[in-house]
Amino acid sequence: MQATYAIVREYLPFLDEVKQSQYTQFGFAGGFLCHRERWNRSHIVELTGIICHFAKFTLQGGFMHVLPLNKMMDSYDLPSVIL
Repeated sequence: MQATYAIVREYLPFLDEVKQSQYTQFGFAGGFLCHRERWNRSHIVELTGIICHFAKFTLQGGFMHVLPLNKMMDSYDLPSVIL
């Protein structure tokens, strides 16, 4: 059995709770702020372990807004529909 892996970089979160709250008030769907050029570490993850893609919006001051997006579902995960 073969598996495909990705190297995933874990960006450092921006710790200003007031500025974060404009995004975190919407939970996971609102995204969050993090440092654009700094990260904790990298992880090797099997592709099946990636729960979603994300959009990265660059902001002034070396920060970015990370917004999670829906993962593309494999066709075999979709229920069959008979028309």
